[in-house]
Amino acid sequence: MRQVFTMLVVSAIAACGSGSGSTDTEFTYATEPREVTIASPGAEPRQTVAYAMNGPRASARISLETGTARDGEIDDDGLGFTAKLEWSRTTSDAGRAIYSFRARDVVSNRRLDMSEDERKVVETIDKALASVVGQARVTRSGDLELVQLAGMSTLPSWLGILHEVIVPLPSSPVGVGARWHTKQQLTADGSTVIDERDYEVLEIDGDTLRVLVVGRATTKGNPKAEMAIDTRGEAVIDLADPLPRSATLLSKQHLKFADVPDDDGTPHLVRLTLEH
Repeated sequence: MRQVFTMLVVSAIAACGSGSGSTDTEFTYATEPREVTIASPGAEPRQTVAYAMNGPRASARISLETGTARDGEIDDDGLGFTAKLEWSRTTSDAGRAIYSFRARDVVSNRRLDMSEDERKVVETIDKALASVVGQARVTRSGDLELVQLAGMSTLPSWLGILHEVIVPLPSSPVGVGARWHTKQQLTADGSTVIDERDYEVLEIDGDTLRVLVVGRATTKGNPKAEMAIDTRGEAVIDLADPLPRSATLLSKQHLKFADVPDDDGTPHLVRLTLEH
């Protein structure tokens, strides 16, 4: 628990910076194009899958829990937050639909035994998470570029959360049992991350797909932090809009920060849930 809170303290300090904490310029969750490889097209009948980009303005409830891994579950003393994510399409540009997003009503859970200083840190984190305004620039296949237009730098970042839950789609028709693999290099917060995912269609009902997600992400060439994250979960997507109807992802994170003295590299879990 102390390890997780120490990481959040570091995040809050980074969010506040030396001034207001607001970004002066756009911050892009820079990505190389995803490599998508079809492993199996699945059973007949098959259908072409692509986002129509005509879904209505939406809001989603997002919750995130994090804590030390204990018997495959998050420790009872774990931290987390809930927030409402507002999401709406604004325009199109060069084959991409542009969505605006921002978080509201951010509330972190608070332990009864928190000190006053710890409570102030949690309040700072809430304010930082609620300050972010951004854009998602998405193709019909779900390839995306995420841009933070205003607000504080946060960990976790909203750009990273959206990248986790938006499902990329293959170009060829798929049926139940279809499987595809993606590989992508990400650049965020000064780190290069190799992100690999496997997707499998569990169920199709018209334009709604239930998809299994299994992934692994590792850092590359960053002396300040070592990271390996294994993720597993499900997402229910509606082809009208790239923001899933629902998603639940559980990640086991092996993180070690050079500038956190009491970080012993103990793995911890992060559960991310989205529904609307």
